[in-house]
Amino acid sequence: MPQNKLCRGDVATIVEYYERRAAQEPGYALEVFNALGETIAVVTGCESQIEPLRKDEV
Repeated sequence: MPQNKLCRGDVATIVEYYERRAAQEPGYALEVFNALGETIAVVTGCESQIEPLRKDEV
């Protein structure tokens, strides 16, 4: 999501889930924070644009 200055690997919190409609994938509202806990962006994205955290990530 370069239009929001976000890069692959940025961590976000799911704020809201949008159910799938005909011929669409589910969507999410996401809030992205910096290391100080300040909100950088609130964005919406499709399920295919996000991935869960892995336990080996720092």
